[in-house]
Amino acid sequence: MKKLFVVFLLILIWLQYRLWSPEGGISEWLRLQNELAIAEAKISKLEAHNEALKNIVLDLQNHTDAIETQAREVLHFISPNETFFRIITVPKEKPESYVPENLPRTKLSTPEVETTSSDLTAEAPP
Repeated sequence: MKKLFVVFLLILIWLQYRLWSPEGGISEWLRLQNELAIAEAKISKLEAHNEALKNIVLDLQNHTDAIETQAREVLHFISPNETFFRIITVPKEKPESYVPENLPRTKLSTPEVETTSSDLTAEAPP
């Protein structure tokens, strides 16, 4: 009887170890459940995106107005008898420099440093 109790106790310890071990235990099961929930959320988001793309394709296949709208909005096409107007907004304040930012600054394009009267008096000989 004692041997049978020891065997059952060893089996119970082994099963508890398998239950709480990092490989194949509860912690791995919880991690996999979390990964599954994240993957399902991504899948549902991608399915909604696919459905929207499918609707756009069906709209483009069935309606010529949709093709014209896409050409006007995305490719900026105009019809032969139309006039294109571009509205440019002027900034309210005068910019500091008229040299574009992507051009290298030269000595002519760098702003001059203003000298004050206190700077001039400090440089004058005594």
